[in-house]
Amino acid sequence: VKPFAAAKTVVEDQVLAFVSQRLSKSSDVIRILDVGCGTGADLQSLASRLDHVKGGQFELVGLDWNEQMVEATKATLG
Repeated sequence: VKPFAAAKTVVEDQVLAFVSQRLSKSSDVIRILDVGCGTGADLQSLASRLDHVKGGQFELVGLDWNEQMVEATKATLG
C-alpha cells in the first residue's frame, strides 16, 4: 500500500467514525467541508462510505480556488 493511500484511508476512517458517533447522539445534520477539494474524489469516497450512516443526514461541501476543479467536481457529484 502506498503511504499516501494508507494515510488517506486512515483519515477517512477517522472522519467516518466521528460522523457515525455524532449522528448516533444527535439528529442534527453533520456538515463536512473539504478545502482544496480538487476533482472531488475524496468527497465522492466519503459520500459512498457515509451513505449508510443514519439515513444519510450529512452534507459534504467542497471548496477549491481553481474553478476548473470545481466544475469537474460538479460534473462528478452533481
